[in-house]
Amino acid sequence: MALSKITNTGIGTVDDITLSGGVYLGGTGSANYLDDYEEGTWTPALVGGTTTTYGYRQGNYTKIGQLVFVYFDMTVTSLGDGSVNTVGGAPFSNLGNEALAVSYWSGLAVSPYFVGLQTGNTTFLAVGTTGAQSGITNGMGIFGNGCRIIASGCYRTSV
Repeated sequence: MALSKITNTGIGTVDDITLSGGVYLGGTGSANYLDDYEEGTWTPALVGGTTTTYGYRQGNYTKIGQLVFVYFDMTVTSLGDGSVNTVGGAPFSNLGNEALAVSYWSGLAVSPYFVGLQTGNTTFLAVGTTGAQSGITNGMGIFGNGCRIIASGCYRTSV
C-alpha cells in the first residue's frame, strides 16, 4: 500500500520520507524502534601495508542499529610490507569479540578461514578453522602475493 498525499491538484503518492527521529516497526515498544540505518563503502587494506599493492579492493556495509553487515573483496598484487594475516579499515569499531567467515584464494587452492574482530577494534585477524592462527608456516602468512580475499559477516558496534 502506497502512502498518499493530498495537494490542491489531487491525490498523489509520496516518493521519499525524511524523519527527524526513528520509526516504530511492528509495535510501539522500545524494541520496535529503529533509529539508525546506514549504507556505505569502505576500503579494506592489509595492516601496515604502506607498499602493498592491490589489483582490486572493495568493501560495503549496512548498519542497522548496533548490527554492522560487512562485505569485502580484495586481490593482493604485491604483499610489500603489509601484514600477512590482518585486514584493517572496518567501518565501525567492534563491541565484543566477533567472527566472520572468509574464503581465501591463492591460485587454484581454496582454504577456509575465520576472520575475527577483537573488542573495540576495526582490524580483522584471520585464523584457521581450528581457531588457532593457522596457515602460517616458516614465517609465511596466509595472505600473500596474488591472493584473493573475500569475506562477509555481521558484528555489533556501540556507535
